Amino acid sequence: MPIYHHFYVERREPEGWVVPGDFAPDPGMAFECDRRFGAFAFVHPRRGWPDLFFGAHRIFPMRPGPPDDRRGSPLFQHLDLFYDYDRDEDQLGWIPYPELLIDCWDTESVTVAGSVPARRAPLFEDGTRPFPRAALRSAGATDRELERLADARPVREPLDVAFGRERHRIAELPPDELVQVTWRATVAELIGEPYVALFKGLRRYGPDEELRILHKRG
Repeated sequence: MPIYHHFYVERREPEGWVVPGDFAPDPGMAFECDRRFGAFAFVHPRRGWPDLFFGAHRIFPMRPGPPDDRRGSPLFQHLDLFYDYDRDEDQLGWIPYPELLIDCWDTESVTVAGSVPARRAPLFEDGTRPFPRAALRSAGATDRELERLADARPVREPLDVAFGRERHRIAELPPDELVQVTWRATVAELIGEPYVALFKGLRRYGPDEELRILHKRG
């Protein structure tokens, strides 16, 4: 069974950090057993965008472990009963909502990497262009190929497949062998829907500075 990423929201109140009283998660995006803890999204581990929070090239780094202030938190009141925080097998983390820089997600770009058949690699040129969806469609890319590219991950450097050694290497490969390519995408394009809307929609539960996001795997 996959080990999912689970995301939770809490709001600061005088008694501590609590699940907003009007919290209403999308039933299809959070496990029922987790909704009482403020769960608003779970993500399959094959998806690459959580690396924005945890990976080597993270942009919105989550603080590891539990927050110092756990007062009132339903999730941590539950975990306190049995969880070994020293081993931290579920990779707990948290981030203040303002540090997500939500207002920049539609404009700020990152370099991302995915895999395509070698015969399609030249469409990505020097690795710094927008995703060539129309060109891929014209070249006969299937829905399955495009769906696989939705699992792209952020990387530090683009990969130039238009010139030099990498172009020559790819030209010698069987046309269906998968190779890595890169392109530029906004943060919102990388994360994709419905997740972008879920994160942005948390603002209905309070001011940015009064919200925080928790994470665990399981």
